[in-house]
Amino acid sequence: MPTPTKITKVEELRKKLDKAVSVAVTDYKGLTVAEITELRKKYRENDVEYMVVKNTLISKAIEGIEFPEMDSALKGPTALAISYEDPIAPVKVTSKFIDDLPKNRKLLTIKAGVLEGRIINEAEIKALADMPSREELITRLVRAFNSPLQGFVNVCAGPLKNFAQVVNAIKEKKENEA
Repeated sequence: MPTPTKITKVEELRKKLDKAVSVAVTDYKGLTVAEITELRKKYRENDVEYMVVKNTLISKAIEGIEFPEMDSALKGPTALAISYEDPIAPVKVTSKFIDDLPKNRKLLTIKAGVLEGRIINEAEIKALADMPSREELITRLVRAFNSPLQGFVNVCAGPLKNFAQVVNAIKEKKENEA
């Protein structure tokens, strides 16, 4: 029989998962307390909520939602990285953290991911992790728009610049003759 505390936790988790834009289901087994603290700090910096949750509570929270692949991810120690705004933040932060770990300490893994209500596979998780940030994409777009405009300005300014150089050369020649 479920206790009122567990029922409350399941309801809170269900609400968080309903509001979430994306979720990364991770296995944190073998990480030190210092490493988990550092990971939590990185998540907070990126507006991602990180919580260690029992698999049974997660199963109860996602009941009624058709995520058959999620069941296989709910084995062993499980933590959820939940983002309410940036869809790639949980995967990106987790992947960066994994890459920064020493080679012999690759213990953190992403077991599954949920992006806007659907399970994403390992290839999609990798693609999202490698994707540039939103700010970087906007910067690239602005540069792409700016480059042709800069070239156009240079082309338009070329004849004026050449004319000014010719006038200046004639002026210097007249001064040298005088």
